[in-house]
Amino acid sequence: MYVCKFVRRIFLPLPIIAVLAGFSLAQDTTSIARPTQSDCMAAASSGGTIPAGCTQEDSLGGTSMRQQQESVPGTTPTLVQSPQLTTGRSESPERETWAPVNPSQREKVELPVQPHTEFEQIVADTIGRPLPLFGQTLFVQPPSTFATTTRVQVPSDYVIGPDDELQIHIWGQINADLRVVVDRSGQIYIPRVGEISVAGVHYSDLEQHLKREILRVFHNFTLTVSIGRIRSIQVFVVGQARYPGTYTISSLSTLVNAIFASGGPTSQGSLRDVQVQRDGKTIAHLDFYELLVKGDKSKDVRLQSGDVMYYPPVGPLVAVAGSVNTPAIYEVTHESSLGDAIEIAGGLSTVADSNKITLERMGDHDSRTVMEFPLDAQSRAMLLKDGDIVRVLSIVPRFSNAVTLRGNVVNPGRYPWTPGMRVRDLKPNAQALLTRT
Repeated sequence: MYVCKFVRRIFLPLPIIAVLAGFSLAQDTTSIARPTQSDCMAAASSGGTIPAGCTQEDSLGGTSMRQQQESVPGTTPTLVQSPQLTTGRSESPERETWAPVNPSQREKVELPVQPHTEFEQIVADTIGRPLPLFGQTLFVQPPSTFATTTRVQVPSDYVIGPDDELQIHIWGQINADLRVVVDRSGQIYIPRVGEISVAGVHYSDLEQHLKREILRVFHNFTLTVSIGRIRSIQVFVVGQARYPGTYTISSLSTLVNAIFASGGPTSQGSLRDVQVQRDGKTIAHLDFYELLVKGDKSKDVRLQSGDVMYYPPVGPLVAVAGSVNTPAIYEVTHESSLGDAIEIAGGLSTVADSNKITLERMGDHDSRTVMEFPLDAQSRAMLLKDGDIVRVLSIVPRFSNAVTLRGNVVNPGRYPWTPGMRVRDLKPNAQALLTRT
C-alpha cells in the first residue's frame, strides 16, 4: 500500500508539468520566430516579401500608433489609414507638378523607311533606295497627350469663357480674396456686389471691367485679378488624319499644338493646307512647311470649342534626291518651281555638280521622259509637275591638273601640275624624304 501511494505521488504531477513545459516552449518559439515591427515595416516599404507573423498593422506602423493613443487617458482611438498613392498631376494649379514629355526625352524609335504609296515605290525603284515623305518622321510616335501645359503665361488677347477660374483680390473699403468659376451663363458672383458678366472679355481688359462693375456699389478700393485654372474645349480632327476623332484640349491650344499632338496626317494627307473650320466657314489655312523649313508660325491660330481641324488630300508630290542636304519626297504647290524644291530640300550639298540635273517626268499618265540640264536661272524657274523625280548628280572624284605624292615623304598630298614639271620639283632635297628606322 505504501508503495502504491509513493508511485501515485510521483507520477500524477507529470502530465501537468509536461503541459506547462510545452506551453512555455511554444511561447519561447513564438517570441523567437515572430519578426519585430520594424522588420515588418521595412519589408513592406521596400516592396519585398513580408515575413511570416507580420500583421497589416505591423506593416503600416498602426500598432504603435494605436497603442500610443490608447495609452493616453481620455482620448478616443482613431483608425489609422494606410497612405494613399497619388498621381503626379494635381488638381490644384498651384501645386501641379505634371508636365508633358519633351521630344528629346522620349525614347527614339528608328523605323526603316518603307514605301507606303505607289509613287514612293516608283521613287525607290528609280534611285535605288526609298525616300521618306518630308515631315512624316515627326509623327512616328503616337501622341502621349493632346492638352498643352497650363504652366504658361496667359496671353493678353485670351477671351474669358465658361469654366475659367478667376482669382480676385480686393482691399480697401471692401476686402475679399475670391476664387470664382465662370458659370455657363458667363457670369461670376461677388458677395455684396452680385453677379457680373465676364464671358467674352479679353484678359487684358478684365481688371478694368470688374472695377467698373464694383464701383457701382463700393469706392476707394484696389483690385487685382488673375486666371487660376484654364478651361477645356472640345475640337474635332477629321479628314486624312492619322488619329481622327474628338479631343478635349486646353483652351490655350493652337493649331500647331493640335497638329503635333494629334499625330499629324497620314501619307495621303496634306501638310501644305491644314484647315480650321468654325461655324461652317474655313477661318484658317496653315502651310506646315513654313514652320518646318523657315520656322514661320505667324499663321497659327488659337482653337475654340467646336472647331474642326481638317486634313485635305495630299497635293502634288515630287522627289528630290542625290546631292542635296535633305533628300525626300515633298508636297509642292501648283506654282512651285525647281528652285523652290531645291530650297525646301536644304539646297545643294558640298559635292553637288550644278551642271548635271536630271528630271524624270510622267507624261499623260502613260509614259516617262528624262531630261538633263545645268542648274541655271532658266532651269530654276521651271515649274514642277506632280510625279517629277529630280536628281542632283555629284561631281566626279577626278583631278585635271594634280599630281599625287605618297610614300615616305614629309608632306604627302596633291600638288598642282605645271608643264615641264619634274620629280625633283616635288622633293627638292633629301630632307623631304623619311627614312625607315
